[in-house]
Amino acid sequence: MLITERSLALHETVQQMGYNSLEDFALEQAREKLLQEINICIKNIEQFEKKYGIDYANFAKTSTSYNNRFLRRKKTALNGMLN
Repeated sequence: MLITERSLALHETVQQMGYNSLEDFALEQAREKLLQEINICIKNIEQFEKKYGIDYANFAKTSTSYNNRFLRRKKTALNGMLN
């Protein structure tokens, strides 16, 4: 019975806050949290771009290209050792 009373109190509180349901409240809270996380990521990217003088998209493309070449060389060397 305690759970039912708590649920009812929570539901009433959420409605008093202007939400139609607990689900609407939870969705709004999740949305706000995600927006906060996105803003943190955007700020981190901006700091990276300012610090290194390159935009993150170009860095990621260059880095991926470099990593692929590196991995191909390692795979070739490993195959040579195994054969």
